[in-house]
Amino acid sequence: MLKNKLLYYRLLKYIKPYWYIVILSFIFNSLYASTDAGFVYLLKPILNQGFIYRNNDYIKWLPIMLIIAFIFRALCNILASFFTSYVANALISDLRKNIFSHLLKLPKKFYDEYNSSKILSLILYNVSQVSNTGATTLTNFTQSTCLCLGLIIVMFSISWKLSLLMILITPVIIFLIKYNTKIIRYLSISTQDTFANMSQVLEDSIKGQLIVKSFALKSIFKKKLYNNANKVRIYDTNTNLLKAISVSVIQLIFGIIIAIIVYLAISHNTKLSAGAFISFITAILAIIKPLKTFITLSTNIQKGMISLESIFQVLDIPIEKEKNIKYKLNDIENIVFDKVYFKYDQKLVLQNINFQLKSKQKLAIVGYSGGGKSTLVNLLSRWYDATRGNIYINNININNFSLVDLRKNIAIVSQ
Repeated sequence: MLKNKLLYYRLLKYIKPYWYIVILSFIFNSLYASTDAGFVYLLKPILNQGFIYRNNDYIKWLPIMLIIAFIFRALCNILASFFTSYVANALISDLRKNIFSHLLKLPKKFYDEYNSSKILSLILYNVSQVSNTGATTLTNFTQSTCLCLGLIIVMFSISWKLSLLMILITPVIIFLIKYNTKIIRYLSISTQDTFANMSQVLEDSIKGQLIVKSFALKSIFKKKLYNNANKVRIYDTNTNLLKAISVSVIQLIFGIIIAIIVYLAISHNTKLSAGAFISFITAILAIIKPLKTFITLSTNIQKGMISLESIFQVLDIPIEKEKNIKYKLNDIENIVFDKVYFKYDQKLVLQNINFQLKSKQKLAIVGYSGGGKSTLVNLLSRWYDATRGNIYINNININNFSLVDLRKNIAIVSQ
């Protein structure tokens, strides 16, 4: 399993060309979140100057200040959304191009081990999951962090003694995020695997619909699909339940903290004005939302990391390699198999194959299903390399021709 730090580092290579757009997104997301903290702080002067002291000059300028603040907030939101979306869509495009380019260079063995539905799921589902996670994380993490910091500054500016009570919940939040991360990782892996299996069932039933109907296999395929669909439903439900429990625990803790603060503010001489007290309580209530977001982010990040890991696992598979290219192949005059052996893993499929075929001669390869007929032909185009022995074209070892030259001179008629 790839480590998360390595995954982040590799992902940054794809984001690096757009670093200036990421910075702009960060700036406008920060400004957008800061305005929310600013509005909470404004409750103090609005209540004190507007409702208690009736300051006419303040009341006259207040609507204009609020309109300007809301216009500024709206512009920040638009620009933040645009820059974040730009990076996310560029990341999707680059990842898909890179994966597809890599897939074209992978050996046939890869396609023997990976079915087409898993490959499609990788390009379509997993890449989108990574991009969505990246965009959501960039937006929500930046906004939630800035909002939390802004609200904490507001609370400490009003009463640093009461604000110290908020530190009590920090260990609980850290514990919830770590606990969530472990379970969500397991659920994300299970969901991804089940989704790939469901895609395979769909592909098999659609492509082979004549066989499914001819052999009365509809009930079997229906059962397979229903089982996978139910598994995905259970995994998603458990994920949402875990998030709901974590959020509810945080809200309960905040409720206890608020109750203590209200009691201390009323029963002790805290010297808080009505506006300051309302602003302080509002800041506490407002900070619940970004903390809930952090819980949700840990879930989304784990889903994205699982998808990203599967993507890089494929990208790390070695591509087909050219060997000692010395000659160019134009026409095939003769083919020679000289003591050729081939193994699939540890299973010996071809053993001591010897024959010679000249131009315009015909050769029929006959045998039982799974006996190695297709494998023998695939060795000629170097879809696989022989385990032992040599194959010659025009009395030259096929390893001395480029793969492009070799394959463009050999026609394939698939079954």
